[in-house]
Amino acid sequence: MKPYATLYSPFAQVLFLDADNGPVRDPIYLRHPQFDEHGAIFWPDCACWTLKPDVWQIFGMDWMVPQAQKEIAFESGQYLIDKTRCWRELRMALWYAEHSDYVFRVVYGDKECFHLARRFLGTEYAMGPHPPGWNQHTIVQYDFDGQVIFQHRCQDKWKLGGGNRRNNSLAN
Repeated sequence: MKPYATLYSPFAQVLFLDADNGPVRDPIYLRHPQFDEHGAIFWPDCACWTLKPDVWQIFGMDWMVPQAQKEIAFESGQYLIDKTRCWRELRMALWYAEHSDYVFRVVYGDKECFHLARRFLGTEYAMGPHPPGWNQHTIVQYDFDGQVIFQHRCQDKWKLGGGNRRNNSLAN
């Protein structure tokens, strides 16, 4: 649903945040020179999710195999995209998502739809240079200056009926 929601959003520039992802401060400053250059900023996922060389071959990108170990997996709990500049890439990501019966057997969910699309089309992107942090059940993402910008509660999801564990060590 992420590529679909982004593509059909009425906004030209979209900062997508998962419902369980909160910015630590106003993210307006993310209109960084990297964003201006590439039209998209993604944030890295944990290193254990890096795509294996055979994944690139399965998706017809043999040219990616030699650099597979250097590729950084995307974490799609947040991303910033200029749709006017990245329309093709969003359409391709949506195509991968629409074929999730196959695609998600090979890669881990929607996060790699964006990654595969950009590599398949040969389009560069900006990525935060700092690896994510981890705090109890929350992945912590950093901006280009190394400051915490997003906290994505990707484990121990909130429950309506109660029993939610708090994490008082997160930024307010």
